[in-house]
Amino acid sequence: MHLILGGFETKSYTTFNSITYNELSMNNRKNFFLNGLSAVFVFIASTLFVQAQVYLYQKDGWLGLKDYTSDKIITPAAYDDIKQCESVYDAKKDSYEDKTKTVKAPINFWVVQQNGLYGLVNKSGKTVVPVEYTYINYELKYGFVFLMKNKNYYLADTTGKTIFKSKDKDFKQTNAFVYSSYGKDTTEIINCRTNQLFKLPFKINLLNEEAKLVTTLKDTSVYTFEGNRILPKNKDDHFSFQGNYILCQNKPVNTIFNSKGKILFQDSCQNIKVVNKKNFLVTYEINKYTHRYIIKDSTGKTIMDVSSLSEPTFLNHYFMCRTDKGNVKTYTYKIYSYDGKPILENMAIMQIEPCGYNYLGKLGKTRLLIDSTGAILKEFFYDHVQICPDAPYMLAQSDDKEYVLSTNTGQIILQHDTTNYKYANIWNVSTISNGTYYFVHIQKGQKYNFTYGILDMYGKEIVPLKYQSILIQGNMFLAKNSEGDKLDTYDFVNGKISFNQISFTDRMQTLVPGLAFAIPLLKDSISGYIIYNKNFKEVMRTRELPYIYKAYYLIAKPAINTKYGLWGINGEAFVKPQYDKITPINPHSYIVKQNMAYGVIDVNDRHLVPFEYDDIKYDNEDSLLRCKKNNLITVYKKTSDNGFVRTVNNFYQEIKVSKETNSTYFIVKENSKWGIVTVDAVFIPIVYDKIETYKNLIVLYKDNEIQFTSFSQPKQITESYRSYTCSVVGNNRGTDKNTDVIVNNKEKFGVLNNQCQWILNPVYDRISYQKNNLYMVYQNKKQGIFYNE
Repeated sequence: MHLILGGFETKSYTTFNSITYNELSMNNRKNFFLNGLSAVFVFIASTLFVQAQVYLYQKDGWLGLKDYTSDKIITPAAYDDIKQCESVYDAKKDSYEDKTKTVKAPINFWVVQQNGLYGLVNKSGKTVVPVEYTYINYELKYGFVFLMKNKNYYLADTTGKTIFKSKDKDFKQTNAFVYSSYGKDTTEIINCRTNQLFKLPFKINLLNEEAKLVTTLKDTSVYTFEGNRILPKNKDDHFSFQGNYILCQNKPVNTIFNSKGKILFQDSCQNIKVVNKKNFLVTYEINKYTHRYIIKDSTGKTIMDVSSLSEPTFLNHYFMCRTDKGNVKTYTYKIYSYDGKPILENMAIMQIEPCGYNYLGKLGKTRLLIDSTGAILKEFFYDHVQICPDAPYMLAQSDDKEYVLSTNTGQIILQHDTTNYKYANIWNVSTISNGTYYFVHIQKGQKYNFTYGILDMYGKEIVPLKYQSILIQGNMFLAKNSEGDKLDTYDFVNGKISFNQISFTDRMQTLVPGLAFAIPLLKDSISGYIIYNKNFKEVMRTRELPYIYKAYYLIAKPAINTKYGLWGINGEAFVKPQYDKITPINPHSYIVKQNMAYGVIDVNDRHLVPFEYDDIKYDNEDSLLRCKKNNLITVYKKTSDNGFVRTVNNFYQEIKVSKETNSTYFIVKENSKWGIVTVDAVFIPIVYDKIETYKNLIVLYKDNEIQFTSFSQPKQITESYRSYTCSVVGNNRGTDKNTDVIVNNKEKFGVLNNQCQWILNPVYDRISYQKNNLYMVYQNKKQGIFYNE
C-alpha cells in the first residue's frame, strides 16, 4: 500500500501486469473530515509485486523474480512473461464461516510463460505446475488453478496435483466444490477438500454446497449429491437455494424446506428471505405502503412478529428495527437476539454498527462497545468516533484530546493532547508491509499550512512532525522537508537515510510502484526528470518522462540526447539512444524508427527485421508484423527463438489471416481482387470479388455468383449459385474435420459437410442444429429430424 500525504502526486503511464495504474490527480482525491475540519487529501495506490516482497527483473529480454529487500534471485530470468496470481484463500483450510470475510491470502504464486506455454511457480521459485499447458488462469480462486492441455481441461491445487479432469471447459466452482457437465446427461462433482467424487446422470442447474444438494437443469427437481431425489418437480414450481434452505416459489404460495425436504413453512406471503443458518424473514403485503414482518426459526416456529416496527436490519448476532417507521428526525432502534430476546431493552439506541468483532452503539452522546452476547464492554463519551475500516482501531476526539481505541476492548492505545496547536488531529491508521500499524499525525499550524509526522501504535514518534508531505513506499517513508529543497527517507529497519536534491518541483511521480520514481528537474534552463530506483538512488536523468514497459524497462531520452534508448529501472543501458521512436512488441522485440525507416530490434539491439519499411504495426490478435512499403503490405511471423520470419513473399493491398488455419493461409487483395496464398504459393487464385472462410469451408464470390470449396480439398469446387442472400453459419461443434455448415440460399436451407458435399439439399424452409449430429428440418409447415452419421 502507498499512502501519499500532502504535496506528492503519483502518476503512471503504463500497464503493469495487465492492471493499469490510473492517473491520480488533485481532482479525485477524497476529502475526509474529522472534527468538522478538512484533515488531509489522501491517495491509495496498489503495489502488486512489492506486497509479495518480490519484483520482476530481466536479463537479455527474459524475465525472472527477485526478492525486493535483498535482490536475491528467486526465479532465474528464463520466461517470456510473468503474471501474478490473485489469491483468495485456500479451500482446503478455510471453514464456511471464513467465506463471509473478503480477506485475501498473501500473493505467493506467479504464472510463467515460455514459448506459448504456461506454468506456475510459488514464492520460493519452485515450479509447482510444469510449463506445458496452453492455458492457465491468473486467479487462484479458492486455492485452485484452471489448466488446459491437448483439449483436456484440468483443475489443480497449489502443489500442482491434478484433482479434476474434463473434456468440458465449463468448470464451475463454489467454496469447496467443483462441478462440470459433459456428454449427453452427466455431471461430475468433486469435493476439493476431500477429493470425494460424485457422478450424477443428469445436468445440474444450481448447487448448494452446505446442504450438498442440486437442482436439475431439465426440470429443477432437487437431488442429493448421491443422486437421491428430495423434491420432485411439480407444475409451476421453481426451486432455489438460500443458505441451508430450499425455497419453492409457486405464486401465490411460497414454501421453505429444510435440507431433507421437510416443509418448514408454507403460506401465501409476498417473500421469504433467509437471514442466517437458523432464521428466515417472512414478508406479507398489507397494502401498498404497509408490510408485516415475521421472523421464524429453522423449524418454522415464529420467533417474533415485528410488524409494529420497520423492516428489520440483520447483523451477524442481532437484528434491529427502527421504532418510528421512517421518521428520520426521531428514530431509535430496538435490538433483539435471533431467539427473540431484547438486547439493551431500556436504552433508546440511536445507531449501531459492526466494530471489529463487536458492535458500536450510540446512546445520545454516549458510545457503547457491545459484544456478540449483548454485554456492554465499554462505555465512553467522545464528541466524534470513527471506526478504521482496515485496522482494529477507532479514532476518537473530545475537547483538546484525541485517542486511538481498540475495537476489541475499547481501551485507549494512544492519547494525544492538541492544546498546543491551533488545529491538530490523529487522522489515519495505515498498515505497513511488515504488518505494524502506524498512526499518521497531522499538525495544522494555520489554514492551508500543514506539517506532517508519523507516530507508531505506542505514540512513539517515528517521523518528526515537520514535513510538508510524506509518502509511505514499500518499507520506507519518503518525506519532503519544509525547509528548502530536501528529501528525507526513513527506513523501518535501518533508521534514517537522507539525501539532498538541488532543485525540484513539488511533485514526485511513481513510474513503477515500489521500484522506480521520477522527480521533475529544472536547472540551467533545461527541464527534465531525475529517475530514482527502489532505494531512492539516482540512476539517470532524462529530457522527458520515460515510458515504462513491463515494469522493468525505461524507454527514454537522456538529458543530453534527443534520441530514444532502452534502460533498466536501475539505469543499466540495453539499447543506446539512437532511435527516433521505440515501440515494444514483447520483452524481446521492439519496433524502432531510424532515418525515416522502420525495422525491428531485440533487447540487445540486434536487427530482427531490416530497416526498409515505411511503417510497421504489430497485430496482437494474429501475432503478426504488418510491414508497409509503397502503400503495399507484407507480413512477418514470430519464430520460436523470438525472431521474425517473413510469411508472405510478395506485397499486397490488404492481407487478412484465416484464423481457422492458424495463420497458415492468408486472404490477400491484389488489383482489387481476392485470393488465398501460403508462404510461397498461391492456394486460391486471386480472381474473386470477395472471400469468406468458415472453419474448413471457403466461400468464393465472383460476378454475382457463389461457389464453395474447402481448405482440405481446394480443387473440389461446387457449382455456382446465383444469389445475393446466401449466408453461411457454422454449427460450432468441435474440430474442423467434423464441422458441417448450414447454408441459406434464397431462403431455402441446406447443409454442406467439410468436403463441400450436400448432406441436406437446399430445399428446406428452416434447419436448426440440435446436438450429437442431429438436425431439426422444417418444410411445408412440417418438421422432421435428420441424423448425420
